[in-house]
Amino acid sequence: MTARQCVVAAERRVKAMEFRAAGLTFRQIGAQLGVSHTAARNYVVAGLRAARVELEKIGKGYVLLELERLESPVVELVKQLKSGQLSPTELCQVIDTIRKLSESRRKLLGLDAPTKVAPTTPDGEKAGSNVLIYIPENNRNDPAASGAADAVTAEGECT
Repeated sequence: MTARQCVVAAERRVKAMEFRAAGLTFRQIGAQLGVSHTAARNYVVAGLRAARVELEKIGKGYVLLELERLESPVVELVKQLKSGQLSPTELCQVIDTIRKLSESRRKLLGLDAPTKVAPTTPDGEKAGSNVLIYIPENNRNDPAASGAADAVTAEGECT
């Protein structure tokens, strides 16, 4: 494909995406661009693919930036821990801060396994239709300890 053909194809992709966003069908887009409806669909698909790739690049850059932001305080906190000059209260605060930063990092990277929500009893048996299941925050077993636990009925309705 020549440079001119690449430019024309890119322009058609952009126009096809604009027409599709405006609600036109592939046949209408093809008529506007002077191509078949299949070619119009291919332009839209190629445009979506290119947009997805660009968003993935932006997303990866954002993740790396956030990881750097989370890493710097951890390095400083570890230095404080290694100094051995923290009071017991300060030591607990530093450890808790590191734990929270690590939790943020795991969430950012999607490393924590999702919580499975299923209508079952604590014994693992299938629950009846009126059973209320509490899903505490932060894997705590006590709904009162987390402040606000989610309640889901066996039908999957949130209360």
